[in-house]
Amino acid sequence: MASLMLVSLSGKEKGKTYIFDKETVRIGTDKGCDLLIPKGESSEDLDNFIAAEILCKSSGFQLTWHNNEKCSISINDNSISQLPSDNNNLELQDGDLLGFRHKSKESRYSMHVVEDKSIIPQPKKQLPKPEEHLFPEVDVVGHIHPLTATRFLKGLVSGLWAEIPSSFKVFCLLMTILVLGGGVFSLSYVLKTLNDQSTDISKLVEEKERNLATIKVLEEKNRKLIESWEKDRIKYNLAQTINETYQNGVCLIQGVYTYINPQTGAQLRYLDNAFNNRPLLDENGQQNVSFDGTGALFYESFSGTGFLIGEGEVLTNRHVVHPWWRDETDRIIIAQGGKPQLVELYAFFPGIKPRFELSVKAFSKENDVAISTFEQGDAAIPKLPLNPVNEAAAIGQPMVLIGYPTGVDGLIERLDDKVKNEINRKAFSPEERIKEVAERGLIHPLISQGHINGLNAGRIIHDAATTEGGSGSPIFNSEGEVIGINSSIITTDRGVPVQGSNLGIPIRFALELKKDSKN
Repeated sequence: MASLMLVSLSGKEKGKTYIFDKETVRIGTDKGCDLLIPKGESSEDLDNFIAAEILCKSSGFQLTWHNNEKCSISINDNSISQLPSDNNNLELQDGDLLGFRHKSKESRYSMHVVEDKSIIPQPKKQLPKPEEHLFPEVDVVGHIHPLTATRFLKGLVSGLWAEIPSSFKVFCLLMTILVLGGGVFSLSYVLKTLNDQSTDISKLVEEKERNLATIKVLEEKNRKLIESWEKDRIKYNLAQTINETYQNGVCLIQGVYTYINPQTGAQLRYLDNAFNNRPLLDENGQQNVSFDGTGALFYESFSGTGFLIGEGEVLTNRHVVHPWWRDETDRIIIAQGGKPQLVELYAFFPGIKPRFELSVKAFSKENDVAISTFEQGDAAIPKLPLNPVNEAAAIGQPMVLIGYPTGVDGLIERLDDKVKNEINRKAFSPEERIKEVAERGLIHPLISQGHINGLNAGRIIHDAATTEGGSGSPIFNSEGEVIGINSSIITTDRGVPVQGSNLGIPIRFALELKKDSKN
């Protein structure tokens, strides 16, 4: 059977615990009650009564009340009159709070169910009083107490010390002082030695850090020296490096154009067959051609240089792909109503035998730059690096020019005599000659070196050797970057070239044209 435990939560007995191991626990003011609640102070409250009983049932504990008028009862702060009950009986649960108010005084208890009897405190057993012995050093069983041996040793030591002479005691004291002093001195010496070693180690560490810092500075200087040496090496071998890296991206442009009369649709002809293959004007400035001529049809061949700036994109001068642009002789025909018309326009790249047909995509009205496109397919052609920054070009800076001065004739003249004679026997027109050279895989640009002599009015002035046919050639700076496009040669009033005064267009104008063409 479970036990009932009530813990007082109020009054002087707050915290006191009551444990009942019986079937009925009476609660009230009567002396026969198991749990007494305090009485009121008035004379009418001196009657003794039983307020309630807690019954231990098989199903649990149950509260039964008898006199609810003299004593109000609550469970968990709820009056029992407000709780559903069965004939003044209520089931109690473990942990319920019970309250009993008799007039002005209230007693509160916490109710708990105790299943484990082992937690209930047991009365202390009275041990039999041991008999007194005459000898306290010996216990009841007869064993000698440990204090007896201790007292014996103390007595022995005291007796021996008393027998030792005073001079020996002084000697022992001095030896003890010397030993302790020596120990302190040795310890101080060891500590000082350790401190000195620690200081030396700190100095070595600092020196090591300084050496490491010095090594880093030297490594940085060494790296800069190596970079400077590498740049100088590249500059000294600039032409060879650029030629080996980018020559296959520089093409020879070959084309043919004529004139059409938009009103009649007639094509420009020579005056008669006696004037065939002559220039547009003779030495006296008279025309050798006319839209009413009876001679052969007029065709003009031209050549120049271009280079790859993107997949299927060739950059060159406008006057290369539009040879009539700003040409004084062509202006006479245009003024007579003639409209220039391209008949052929091809690009020939080194190492690639087939030619590529070009289409003029965009050109500038102010600057001598133009962009042409072609179907590149899977042809491996290097794209040249461009640097539009003004600081990329500086006066006195070395530069390299790659192009095709004198066009196809210059290519053929640089071949050995046997190959040159074979080509001259088989091909006569510029178109046939360039085709023959390309099929033999002999397209190779000419490279020349010089310096930038001036930068003014949106022009690059340089002294690298070039001539007609070199227009459109890329101008490389000492870093191997394209900074301009070779455009023309400065000449005197009589048309004589000025030595070391060639003009180039800054590459930024070409990039602006490329950007505008995409928009």
